[in-house]
Amino acid sequence: IDYSDSEQSISGTMNLRMIKDSIIWVSIQKFGFEGMRAIFRKDSFFIMNRLEKTYIANSIASISDITGISLNIRDLQSILLGTPTLPFPEKPCFITSKDGYSIEQYSDKKDKFEINWNFIDPDISSIHYKKSTNDIYFNIQQQDYQENTQLNNHKFPNIRKINLVSPKKTFNIDLKFTEIVWNESKKLPFEIPSHYKKVTQF
Repeated sequence: IDYSDSEQSISGTMNLRMIKDSIIWVSIQKFGFEGMRAIFRKDSFFIMNRLEKTYIANSIASISDITGISLNIRDLQSILLGTPTLPFPEKPCFITSKDGYSIEQYSDKKDKFEINWNFIDPDISSIHYKKSTNDIYFNIQQQDYQENTQLNNHKFPNIRKINLVSPKKTFNIDLKFTEIVWNESKKLPFEIPSHYKKVTQF
């Protein structure tokens, strides 16, 4: 994982575990040492900074407040897995261009959601979300699709480039998946040491 925003940049090896529709567990290490651990649940999330001995605790709803986009645990898992779902109840439209084709959907507030494919590769190439106010953009590039035996040879995008631009937060996340294990029981250890200090941001 490589993460960057206007204040900091983080890179390392990420161990990601999920329980469908309920939990996302993350551990980020560098040079063999864990620097950050996080857990996201349906209603809340906690992030520990091992280096500074601090932690953040907040509601899942606060992610929407920061990004300006309505996101729940299912949406976060969908982004990580590269399996987008249409966010609005309104009917989508199918559009063809010289480069490929796309599915576009507009909310009743004229927010736009778009999934794109190209003619060269039948897999999803990008996902875009734009607020009608034109001040919030959320973009995902999906690359390096490979058949995965853990997923019954279903193609999985091993590279994910995520970009958010909003008044409150702008960041870039690059993910490269190197190993996938499916339907295998894993522990999700998460306990905040009593001497860690609660903060509002790192």
